[in-house]
Formats: sequence, structure tokens, C-alpha cells
Amino acid sequence: MPIRPRSILATDLDGTLLPLQDDPTHIADLQTLLENLRANDVQVLPVTGRDRAAMIEALQAFQIPAPEVAICDGGTTIVVRNDDGGFDYLPDFQTHLEANFASFATDDVSYLLRDLVDLRFRATEKQNQFKISYFAEAKTLQATVATIQSRLRDSGIDCDVISGFNLHWGEGLVDILPAGLSKAYALQWWLDRSGNDRDQVVFAGDGGNDLEVFLAGYRTIVVGNAEPEIASTVYAAHRTGNTLDRFYLSEARATSGVLDGCRWFELVPPEKRESRSSDPLGAVPVSCNATHFNIWAPYAGRLAIEKQNGDEIQRFRIQPDEDGYFHRTVRGIGGGDRYQISLDDRVSRPDPASRFQPQGVHGPSMVVDHRKYPWHDADYRGVAKSDLVIYEMHFGTFTSEGSYLAAIDRIEELVSLGITAVEVLPLAQCAGSRNWGYDGVQLYAATENYGTPDDFKRFVDACHAVGIAVILDVVYNHLGPEGNYLHDFGPYFSKRHHTPWGDAFNYDGENSEAARRFVIENAVYWLREYHLDGLRLDAVHFMFDDSDQPILRSIRHAVTDFAGTVDRPIHLIGEANIYDHALVSPTDGTAYDAIWADDIMHAIYSHTVPEINLAHRHYAGATDIEEALQHGYLHTGPKVTRIDSEVRRQMHAEGDFSFLPSLICGLQTHDCVGNHPHGSRFHQLTSTETQRAAIPLLMLYPSIPMIFMGEEYACDAPFMFFVDFGDPRLRRAVDRGRRNEYPHHQWKGAIAPSHDDAFANSKSIQIKDPAIWQWYRDLIALRKTWQRESLLDWKNLSVVCDPARSLFALQYQAPTGRPKFVVSRFSAPADELPPLSLQIDGDVLMQSSVHRDSPTQLTLQNQAVLIGEGTWNLAAGQ
Repeated sequence: MPIRPRSILATDLDGTLLPLQDDPTHIADLQTLLENLRANDVQVLPVTGRDRAAMIEALQAFQIPAPEVAICDGGTTIVVRNDDGGFDYLPDFQTHLEANFASFATDDVSYLLRDLVDLRFRATEKQNQFKISYFAEAKTLQATVATIQSRLRDSGIDCDVISGFNLHWGEGLVDILPAGLSKAYALQWWLDRSGNDRDQVVFAGDGGNDLEVFLAGYRTIVVGNAEPEIASTVYAAHRTGNTLDRFYLSEARATSGVLDGCRWFELVPPEKRESRSSDPLGAVPVSCNATHFNIWAPYAGRLAIEKQNGDEIQRFRIQPDEDGYFHRTVRGIGGGDRYQISLDDRVSRPDPASRFQPQGVHGPSMVVDHRKYPWHDADYRGVAKSDLVIYEMHFGTFTSEGSYLAAIDRIEELVSLGITAVEVLPLAQCAGSRNWGYDGVQLYAATENYGTPDDFKRFVDACHAVGIAVILDVVYNHLGPEGNYLHDFGPYFSKRHHTPWGDAFNYDGENSEAARRFVIENAVYWLREYHLDGLRLDAVHFMFDDSDQPILRSIRHAVTDFAGTVDRPIHLIGEANIYDHALVSPTDGTAYDAIWADDIMHAIYSHTVPEINLAHRHYAGATDIEEALQHGYLHTGPKVTRIDSEVRRQMHAEGDFSFLPSLICGLQTHDCVGNHPHGSRFHQLTSTETQRAAIPLLMLYPSIPMIFMGEEYACDAPFMFFVDFGDPRLRRAVDRGRRNEYPHHQWKGAIAPSHDDAFANSKSIQIKDPAIWQWYRDLIALRKTWQRESLLDWKNLSVVCDPARSLFALQYQAPTGRPKFVVSRFSAPADELPPLSLQIDGDVLMQSSVHRDSPTQLTLQNQAVLIGEGTWNLAAGQ
């Protein structure tokens, strides 16, 4: 039998192997690590910036056994243990350096940098023929390094400048070495000389002087205290090289991170633990070559994991427990591997909790290791509910490329506009290459149509970097019609309840506990693994549950528990579309943070385009706008009911309208645009001037404002309903179903949802109106100003309307200073409204289509709006 090559743990010392600040957890983990390394005959090879004496001192301080060999001085010396237990410099390496780096002149470099006041020579023993070592001011380290590099470059001296921080003293460190000489160079030289192979090596490190080794192709452990830029650089290199299986980013710091990484790469045994049905659902990698599976499949008598190895299939049997969960840790499957679930040797299906479907809904699932992504948002603290200005977007049509990464390029545009949160349409894997997202069938899998899971994380990270929150739309009322294989696994769906789009989830029937867990765990999964700031639950009135603990309440509890573990607000939003008192004002402390409330929007539509009804509720034009602005809503739920004044008085005792800040109101949503036969936007149905006049009533209302993608530009592209089912029968059914759902619409010339053009024409990158973009930007800025002044409070608001004259006004009594007002006048563009004169005593802040007759008198025609501070009145005789 051939002898297995000996494994090598090559490791930096400071900030990596050595405990930080005598941390007791690190000290205990160091002993565990050393014992396990010794038991598994793993060679420890220090690779450190310390000189020989300092290395020996560190090893002795923490009772680390003397290694056989060590790389010191940042890679400029190699020492070997002698028979007396001391360390001798390896002369062969010294000779090699003299032959290959003879041109390096320490005196020339030192002279060149002699006047840099932020640099101080370290002790003589820290210097050698091939290394110049300095202390540097920590605060100016980056600038100092840039100056050094510039001087060396201008002088034609080819050197590498390596910088870092001394964790014990808080000082910056700068080493200057000949170009190409590094820890990585020395390690490779030693491996070649000793006859070892790089595949025997696992390297652990934390800092800039470890970067060359990180990038040299070894299996790599980046400990949790590494700078985010270091982790990102290493991650990006492995991702580009398709070697993420050789990269491990530990959440644990220093010594504990090394132990964690050694367990991951199986240099030492993993922690012992029993597999349990309470473990996370789906596939969770536990080492580089082992994954824990947990699948609820009570309909199956036998279950196996089928791993794809090219044309071959490896099968791993899993036995069920008494509750129908199949769970065990499977060796031989790791991150990036593809697999399916074999049920009773009859059919093979994707994992119900698949993390990624690279070949679509019918293909194999992929094991995803979420821990590998190097997040940069440690200092991000989220966006408060009162500061939310939401931008609803669809990744596929937001850019021409239709990808997560392409969307990053437009984030600065959103920042400039004043957006503080994006709400993205659902990402659960759907059939085909284009879909709104509401036909998802794999709830845990971010769709491959827009990129990889890590690509979506990069988008979230980029948003957080500029202070934008990310909220995800999730669908927990049904699954899509194609690729829905949950029926093969167990009673995930209700026998009693049904939705217009498919079977309802089993939240209250027999065996509902597991189905409820599947959804509740999914909600927390998205928040945790993708660092999201909130969830918007689609069509909550179709999440049927007659149990004593409704699923909406259980999700609220789970999200609240999760929110207690992070340093950012988590926003839980229900799509009620109407006012649901049980969601925003319950008495048991389970209120949702916000709900969609569309009554103001639909009332405006009914007044400006009365021939079009984009909701299954009746609206009566100007009078409904007045009532909706006065109260925030017209209808209540969950069963849709037009509210009357008596019920409203009972619901809101003593005129308590404290729920208003929990309503999300917009002039457009994906539904109201997409449900139009041609996907027409508000300005296309009315006019840009009408949009300018109407939007201030929503942007400067005490609720949460929301803008639909492209609205801010009066984008020329429509937003149509589109699908891409592979089953021709489904495609025909959807095409017919849209017409049947809205038979009163004019469908002549409409593009069918299954046609390629429905998606292609919806790209929101076509003709844009910069003037209305500036109007929106100014409105958002004004809203933020009024928020800072504590003006946008329902207690300060009075609504004054004259429906007969199409006049709608918001008036705010300021806590300090003069009152503020929004006076808007609009109706259908073709309506000829007689001029209306206003008297103002104050200043105009913003206006559109307003004629100033005198310093105090202005005239409003149709599609006009006036925003100001002070007071206003209708002119005498009006």
C-alpha cells in the first residue's frame, strides 16, 4: 500500500495561529488544534514575518512544539531545527537568494526613503540582506505605502512593499523586499527542495504579507480577523480560477479560525455531533468533502442522494426517522457538487430546499457553501422604517444584461435619486429564462437566470456600501405550475385551501408542522445568508391558515427572533393591498412593519383614466382620492370590504391614525403596470404632467413611499407580464388566462405573456425623461427634509380637497416654523378644467404648471401642483 504523503499546515503566526490578546477561547482551541495535528501526523510549518528569535519567543510563550522548519522574516530566511532543539539558518536558501536577488541594494532604498517622517527603522535583528523593515504610523499607513511605491517606481528600483499592522502595539509595519521574493516564494522553494507537493499544504493567514501565499494555489484558510479587502482579493482569485473548493473563509478569528479551517480541510477530525431532523433543511456542507442533508419526504420509503460525476452517478442512501425526515452527513459530496434526490428508486428530483439550480427547475441541485462569500457590510446599520424610500425593481428588466452584477452599475443612480431601499421581485427559481418571479418552485434557490448566489450577495453588499437596504419579495401562498415537485415528497400542500394560481401550502392540515417549518425556515434563510433587510410577503390573504397560530404570526415571531441577532432593522412587509388591521395593529405584539396599501393609487387611476380598472375593486374617482388621503385607505381585509365611517371609528378609536407610517403607498407598482394589457405606465395612460402633479401627494404623505422601476424617468418601455414555461399547454393557458382575468380591458394588439417580446420590450433602459427624474429627486430630498423636521407625522396632517374641482391638498402644521402644504390639481388630461386661483402667504418650494399672476396669487390649470410653506386659500370668488 502506498504511503499517504504527510499533510502540512503552513501558517502565519501573529493574528493567525497565535491567540489574540490571550483570548481564553483561542488558547483552548490552540491546545485542541495541536493535539489533533499531532494525532494526525500533520506537520506545522510557521510562515511568519518575525525574525528567528521572535518566532522562537512566540512559540515558547504559547507552548507550541518546535517545528522542523520555519520560514521567517517575511520569506527572506528559512530556519531548520537542529539536534539541540534550536534553529539554524538554512544556508542553501541564503545562497539561492544571493544568486537570484543580488541586485537588491538595501542602502539605496534606505537613502531614498530617509526623509519620510512616518517611517522608523525597526531593530537591527529585523533587517537583513534582503529585507528592510520599518515601523509606520498606523493612521497614515496607506498613504505612506503609496509614497514609498511611487518613489521606488520613479527611481527604477524594482521592489515589493508589504504592509500590515502589529496587533499588539497598534503600529503599522512596512517591509521592503526584492520584487518576487515573498513568503510564497520561500514556501515553494522549500517544497521543491524537500520533495513535497503543494497539494499536501493548507495555508492559513490573515494579512497583507500572506497575500502572495493566498494566491499561490494552496488550499487556503483566511481567518475571520483578516481585512475584508484581503478576504475579497483571495476569494475573487479562487472564484476566477474556479478553485473555490480550495478556499475557506472562517468566521472565527485567529487560532479558532485555524482550527475551524483545519476541520474544514479535514487535516483534523470535525467536531462530533449527531445528525438531527432539526438541522437546517437541504444540503449544508460541513467540510470540503462532506455535506449534511435533511429532507422531509414522508411519501418516500427509500431515499438516496445521487451525485453527478460526469456521466456517472454515485448513490448515497439515507434512512428516514419516525417523522419522515431523511438526514445524515454524506462524505464524498462538497460545495459545488451537483445532486438529485432519488425517491423509492422511481424518480429523481431536485432538492425541495435546493440552494441553487444551475440548469433550471428540472435539473440537478447544487451544494452551496454560503460561508465562502467575504461580506463587506460589517459596519452597515440598515435603514430605519421612517427613512424608507423604496424602489421596486425586477432584475431581468432593470438592465440590458438582466443580471445581479449588471444591476450594481446602476446603484449610484439610485443613490443620486435619493432611494434608501430596493424591493426586488421574487428570486426563487422559476421555469424558463424569464418570469416576474411569482411562479417560483424552489424557494431556497436564487434564480440562475440573473447569476449565481454570490452574484446576488455582491449586489446586496454594494447596496449596503452606500446605505441602501435590500428587501426581497417572497411567495408563500403557492408554487408555480412547472417544476413543482413537492407533491412527490410529502403533504406540503393543503387539501382544503386553494389559490387562483395553484395549490395553497398546508399550514393547518394534517402533518402541517413540517410544511410550516419549510416556509418559516426559508424566510430566515434569505435574511441570514443574503444579509437582506426585509421581506415582502406576496398576497398574504391567500396564505390560508385556520389554526390557532396562523402562519403569518409564526413568520413574524421567527423574523423578530432573527432581528434580535443582527445590528440592522429587519422590515417584514405584507402585501395586503388594502388595510388589514390584524397585520399592522394587532394586540399581541406581532404587528408587521408595513403593508402594501393601494387604495390611493387606484383612486388616482380611477380619476385620471376612468375607463381602466386595474384592480378587482371599485373606485369612484375624485371623491375616493379625498377619502383615501384622509384615512390612508378605503377597503379593509383580509376579506375585501369597503369600509364605512362607523367601522372606521370603531377601528381607530379617538381618531388614532398611527398606522399611517406602516402603509406603503405608490403611484405605480409592478402589478398596476403589468396588469394593463400593454404594460402601460401611468404617464403613458395619462401624461407626464399628470404624473408630476399626482406623485407629490404620495411622496409627501406620512406613509412609506414606493417608486416602481422606471417611473422616475417616465420610462418609455412598458412593463408587461411575461413567462417562459417549457410546457406548451401552460404557455397557452397563461396567454388565455390573462385575458380572462381582465376581460374588460382592450386586448387588441397586446403581446402574449409567453412571447419573447413581452420580456424584451420591458427592459427599463429605453427613452427616459431627465426632467421628471429631477422632479422625483427634488421631491425625495424635500421629503427627507420634512422628515428631519418631524413634519410628516399624521398628527400634523390635514387633508383639504375639492373633488368637484379636482383639487387635492395636504397641509402640515409644523412643530416649529411655518406650515407646509401640497396643493395638486389633476384629472384626465383631456378634461378642460377652468383655471383656479390661489392666494398664498409664504414661499413656493416646488411647482409644476403653475402660473404666477402676482407675488401672492397663482393660477392652477389641469395637471398642476404647488408645494410651499406658509398658508394658501382659494382666491375670492372661486
